[in-house]
Amino acid sequence: MAAGSIPTRRLSPEAPTLNNDPKISLDCPYCEASICQSLSWFKKTYATCPSCDKGLSAGQFEAVIADLEAAMEASTDEMVHGKPHGGCCGKTSCG
Repeated sequence: MAAGSIPTRRLSPEAPTLNNDPKISLDCPYCEASICQSLSWFKKTYATCPSCDKGLSAGQFEAVIADLEAAMEASTDEMVHGKPHGGCCGKTSCG
């Protein structure tokens, strides 16, 4: 690096940023190959499996995507607010 130059930092294409979708891996319903793509890729109206080239629709992944998003939301809430405290039902009066 030349004297007086400012070092720059480059993010690799795989580096997560706040603007990127999380990468997830789901199995192709046809060939069962693992498809590792961004969450938004699985929400596209139509895509093709990188392994078998069969057509995939967003509806084929809709239920599992909803479950994943709910789990991510719960995880985020837990990180922000902490785990629920209390007894067996979560009420502090039971604990």
